[in-house]
Amino acid sequence: VPSFDPHEYLAQITTAKETEILERIARCESGWKMKWNYMHLVNPGYYTAYGYFQIIRTHELAYGIDRTDPKGNIDLAVLLYRKNGTADWSASRSCWGYH
Repeated sequence: VPSFDPHEYLAQITTAKETEILERIARCESGWKMKWNYMHLVNPGYYTAYGYFQIIRTHELAYGIDRTDPKGNIDLAVLLYRKNGTADWSASRSCWGYH
């Protein structure tokens, strides 16, 4: 069974332009790791962001896609990006934004 490659999956489901910005966002948000927000242990009810793109529970519930699944996390990110642009990751813009 081949292992899952998140970069390859993202590139398969997005345009080159989308891939470029979403790669930058995931690098800044999580270092491309499936992990909880760094404040989750302090207040897990409030800090619900998880995964490559630090998707919050509200978005998981709204779209019915599991943010703790690697493909689901990417699928949610692509959906959110296509709907809202980069607005959902504005807090990390200083890291991934164009200078």
